[in-house]
Amino acid sequence: MANLEISVLGSSVLKNGVAKWQSNVPVGNDNDDVTPHGEIQVFQSLGVSSLPFPKTDAGKCEAVTARDVSGRTVIALGGRDTRNADFLGKMSPGDTSIHATGEGAVAQAFFKNEKRSAGLATEDSASETMTILLDGKNDKLQIAARGATIQIDELGDISILNSAGHGFLIQDNGVHVKGTFHLPGIPPGFGLGLVPIPAGSPPGAGALLILPLKGVTG
Repeated sequence: MANLEISVLGSSVLKNGVAKWQSNVPVGNDNDDVTPHGEIQVFQSLGVSSLPFPKTDAGKCEAVTARDVSGRTVIALGGRDTRNADFLGKMSPGDTSIHATGEGAVAQAFFKNEKRSAGLATEDSASETMTILLDGKNDKLQIAARGATIQIDELGDISILNSAGHGFLIQDNGVHVKGTFHLPGIPPGFGLGLVPIPAGSPPGAGALLILPLKGVTG
């Protein structure tokens, strides 16, 4: 019968596309009295390959290791990182998160059972959240980054807005422009004119005033 232990993980590498984890078993304490395994093979979930982040003052990666399995001296059967509790947020029964590990990790893919949602989230260089969210409960798709948003709502309407609120609303009754609309080819001091429909502006003394179309410029 294999002998199971809880091991502390160190630096790890990919060799020929296979992850190998550096592992040791604390005997007295985590720093001095340890039994090293060296680089060991690891059996992870299908489609998931991880390389543990080395131990820091904030925490460490641990794994369940087994000795003497099918001729292998030591193998790892799975692991965890004690440093990632803060950014995962609240998880409910049935939820799953796939995320980076190690100190400062912020990138994750999440799958919510009750909320019927899935998404990607990370932080930008200013530590502001960036997300792509499929919200099945509210029938929406949302992309948010740097104050800008792209959304498809429950009616199938689309909004594309930058951080200043300028952009397009694509709705059932047409396409709406929010903000000044710039068209190439309009020289300085000119703009688009408004005339009555269908006759336009007649020539001569009875000429109608042509009004500029506001919000459109070169």
